[in-house]
Amino acid sequence: MYHMAFITVIIPTKDRPELLRTAVTSVMNQSFKDWELILVDDHSEASPPRLFETLQASKIKVVENKGVGRSTARNTGILGSTSPYICFLDDDDWLEINFLQNFVNDIPHFSDNAILRQSLRCVYQDGSIIQGAVFQNSGKNDTETFLMTRMVGMVTCCYPRSVFKDFLLDERFSLWEDTHFLLRVTSKYPLVQIPGFTYNYRIHDHMNSRLYMEPDRIEQSLLANLAPMLDYFDQYASTSSTQKWKSYLLSQKKLEYAVSDVVYGNGEKAFDFLKESLKHGFFKSHWRLYLGFFKAWVKKNLL
Repeated sequence: MYHMAFITVIIPTKDRPELLRTAVTSVMNQSFKDWELILVDDHSEASPPRLFETLQASKIKVVENKGVGRSTARNTGILGSTSPYICFLDDDDWLEINFLQNFVNDIPHFSDNAILRQSLRCVYQDGSIIQGAVFQNSGKNDTETFLMTRMVGMVTCCYPRSVFKDFLLDERFSLWEDTHFLLRVTSKYPLVQIPGFTYNYRIHDHMNSRLYMEPDRIEQSLLANLAPMLDYFDQYASTSSTQKWKSYLLSQKKLEYAVSDVVYGNGEKAFDFLKESLKHGFFKSHWRLYLGFFKAWVKKNLL
């Protein structure tokens, strides 16, 4: 007899079988048990079905994607789900045991259309952990500011199914796509912070954001990051309180790439990225990035 799970967890994956095993195990170990897991295989060479032959197959559904990126993979998972609530997990991250239960405990206390959010922990390869941002639930303008200026990620949230009748991820975008999605969604659905640092965001050398920093990809990557930003400001951001962030974010993103080109690449594009950043203005709040750029450049070229 068919049972519709209360929460669907969607994991898009491609060619990271050992990290994926940790992610899936963290779902299986959840204290809340009424879940289903949809693995969206984005054209992997290492097939997830073979990886999970010994696991709880009755609660795990594997679907094939076209190999065109996370946005399409997540949409494929959404369209294949039936649960009233949906969460997301990246294949290189993992959940604390109470991640789902915390959402289930708080869902009855808020409106049916609320998007509940817990906070993440950044876990580094040396074992150090930094706790992520906490939203203060202050209003629409503050929601926009929070999403645009802090590392939030759609993976920290639990979404009522109604969200996806109105919004899916924009499949044109492969970077900044989750922020683009959240900014659009929270124009209609309230974002509510609940207690908990229960999503473990793994910082490692093979994460997608690091791979995009390879010398032959970095300029293309910057353009791919800017595209959803420009689309959001051009198509969706109608208020002056939102538009004021456009120069700030474009300056910040180009500055981040200047630093990354020095640290992870060959540094050939770094000063071009820095000049492009400064065209949008000089922002005192970016001082750590300015300092980081010059420290990295001196270390790479003079020491």
